[in-house]
Parts: sequence; C-alpha cells; structure tokens
Amino acid sequence: MIKKIIPLGFVIVSSIAFANNFYATASLKGPNGSLIRSINSLIPENKFVAKQSGGCGEAVANFEGSTTPSAIVWSNSMYRNSRKSKQNCVIDYEKAKPVMVTRVPYEVCVRSDYTLPYTTSKPLSFGTNKFVPNQDHLKELNTNVKGLKFYNVIHKGSGHVLSSLINGDIDVGFIARNSAQKAMDKGSIKCLYSSGENRQNGQQPLSSLVPNTGLATFNLGMMVWVNNMSDNDVEQLVAKLKPLEKELTKQSNVDIVVGMSTQQVKSFIDEAKGLENSN
Repeated sequence: MIKKIIPLGFVIVSSIAFANNFYATASLKGPNGSLIRSINSLIPENKFVAKQSGGCGEAVANFEGSTTPSAIVWSNSMYRNSRKSKQNCVIDYEKAKPVMVTRVPYEVCVRSDYTLPYTTSKPLSFGTNKFVPNQDHLKELNTNVKGLKFYNVIHKGSGHVLSSLINGDIDVGFIARNSAQKAMDKGSIKCLYSSGENRQNGQQPLSSLVPNTGLATFNLGMMVWVNNMSDNDVEQLVAKLKPLEKELTKQSNVDIVVGMSTQQVKSFIDEAKGLENSN
C-alpha cells in the first residue's frame, strides 16, 4: 500500500481550487521554476506566487500544514535527498492526489569558446548540483571513453551551474536541459552530450561518452500533487493543465502525462524509492 512520498520543488497554497503561494525547496532558476511558469501560463486568472523554501522540511510543513487547497512538486530523487538532508521530507500521499508528471533530460555543456581536451594532465572541474546522485555520477563520468578525469563542484541547482559555467568558474557543467536551452540558443554555451533522445543542438548521446551507465540516461522526474481539493476540483485542474503535454514537449521535456493512472503513479514512486541509497 502506498503510504509516503518524498517531495521536492514547490508547495502551492490556495484560497480556491488552485494556488496563490508556491514554496520552493529547489532553486527557482532550475526545472521546478520552469514548470511553475508553464503552469502559470495556463491559469492566468489565478497565477501561483513562487516562494523559495529553506529546504524540503519547510516545504512539507507548508504543504501539510495548509488547511486550504495546496500542491507540491517533488522529484524522483527525493527519497535520496530526504536521507541526505535528514529533514522530515515525507508527505502522506494516501491523502494527496496526483495531477501530472514530466521529465527533464540533462546536458553536458562547456563554454562556447572552450574545447574539451583529448587528454589532460589534471582533472577538469565538473559542475553539478546537490539534488542529483553526484558522487555516483562522478564515478561513472570518470569511466568515459576519452580517458578524461573530473572532480565535482557541487552547486545549489542547475541555474547556478549554468552561471558558473558562463563565468568561467568551471570547465564542464551538468545542466538540466530547460535551464541550459536559452544559453545554448544564444551561443553562450555549447552542450556536447545529452541524456535525452531529442538533441536539436547537435549534442551526441551521453551514452557515447559513458556507455552502460546510469549517468547516460539520467533525467529529473517531477510530479505535481495536491491536497485539500475535491475530486471535482482536481479534475478541473487536470483539464486546465492538459495542454502542458504539448507545451512542455516544446521545452524538451519528455514523458509528460497530465492526469496519471494508478500504475503510472506507483511506477514513479517505486523509481524514487530505488534511488534512495544513491550518492
């Protein structure tokens, strides 16, 4: 029986069927911020106000402490992040109701004026974020077919990795695609490898650099859950958000489902549980 889930991202608190406050445990510069902006575009009469939370414990307190309709966005890495942060990041998802799911591929990027060397006498700096299994990823990255060696520089989120890359503070960045896309399009960075299948900016599959690894296919999965809402209210919200299945595809998101089946919900939760002991 499904009893608990670990959240990440934003909490939405509302005075009617939808939300007016949206508390973030991850940076608003990253994928969660992109998702909330996309949601807002479909409900202009009642936009969410995003607010940064101090951590997943604070986000959960806001979500579960609300007596009005509320929502939360959490990721497939949250069992891991709850273990690592030692915060109370578990919500009761027997009471919460699922609304949608989406996934964001990751890119391996460099500055536009930088060329990844064929060999190097010292390790290259690899900018990544605290919400991904960065230690496991580093081990896998260091098995790359080029024989290059890297060391981690941990950031708060993908937006911070992007800023460090553009500023020249790191050699290589591991960035969620929707955080990297505008910089790719402007030409301020170039992304060499992608964990996603849709590679419109000339990226190679990440599997060609690190074959047979979890890093090669890593993505950020995000689900939106609500509570204190009637079944009818949830149905109305799902109907309003249904266009996201096409809109988020334009932002290079994948596996977008608005209005999830019981099996889809269970599969996602099982995936999150499977990542609990990743590092």
